[in-house]
Amino acid sequence: MTNRIGVVVNASWRTVLIAGAMTAVTPPIVASAIALRQDEQSRPVAPAKQASAPRFDVVSVKPSTPGPDDGPALGMPGAFLPGGPAPADSATTRRFMAMNVELEVVLHRAYPEFARRGMLIAPDWIADERFDIDGRAGTDVPVRLMRLMLRQLLVDRFAMQSHTELRPADTYQLIVARADGKFGPRLRPASSVCDKWNAQMTAGRAGDTPPQQPKQAAGAPPCGMTADIRPGTILRTFSFGGQELSELVTVLESFVGTSVIDRTGLAGRFDIELSWADTSDGRRGITLDPNDTPDRGPSLANALEEQLGLKLQRVKGMAEVLVVDRIERPTPN
Repeated sequence: MTNRIGVVVNASWRTVLIAGAMTAVTPPIVASAIALRQDEQSRPVAPAKQASAPRFDVVSVKPSTPGPDDGPALGMPGAFLPGGPAPADSATTRRFMAMNVELEVVLHRAYPEFARRGMLIAPDWIADERFDIDGRAGTDVPVRLMRLMLRQLLVDRFAMQSHTELRPADTYQLIVARADGKFGPRLRPASSVCDKWNAQMTAGRAGDTPPQQPKQAAGAPPCGMTADIRPGTILRTFSFGGQELSELVTVLESFVGTSVIDRTGLAGRFDIELSWADTSDGRRGITLDPNDTPDRGPSLANALEEQLGLKLQRVKGMAEVLVVDRIERPTPN
């Protein structure tokens, strides 16, 4: 029996709900794809213009003064990161609350696309010093808008200045594992059942009522993506119904901690089910462990090859990173 964490949809409703036993303050590794653009120069990450920058109505920022038994706590854990156990882009909230949390975690919430290992270049102190941050909006807003408010808070209260640039990085290519191109048993071409639903999801806007999912044939996963974790285990399962391979790539990126480029040459939509024993530490990312975990399930590398007939091949490449040029300790209020 598994706990179904959520259904991931695409386009403007697209959310990656990575199931898991992640704590409230562990910055999950992000599922956002990092584009590899070798011809792009470094560029500053500029805040919105003063007149239009989204801001919290009320903000409190101060260094943490925890008691000896106080641990970190983050409101709506994971909601600000594709990869957390709560809804992300489709969720709404009016409050961002972080208590006794490292500033690095806050940056991960504000810039989820750079929350993976090596993608955020910043002073060491932000990983050690903890703050209590409480930002409140006047009404419920989409989480993606609150991310922009959080970015502006970092500019206003921490004097943060940053830019993005391309740097050499280990990346992966997703390739077909077998020379004959044969799929694994859990990778199957999809029927057209989900096509209309996919188009409706793509055309939808945040806040709209999602269309009802059509029923797939027996044995096929539901349209969209579902993420499960078996209670009391570290066995994760991701199921994709009628989705392109790019959806799988996005999930893989979040667990291998770097960019994944699809080199399979497989076009169209597929029904996909992938289960493996997740041995990640939940904070800095993981390497692609080739070894199965005894009595717990296959490793991610083995699961990909045995279940899907695919393989991740490490290559040298360029990845976009966020470089924090300046960030200061705030004056508490």
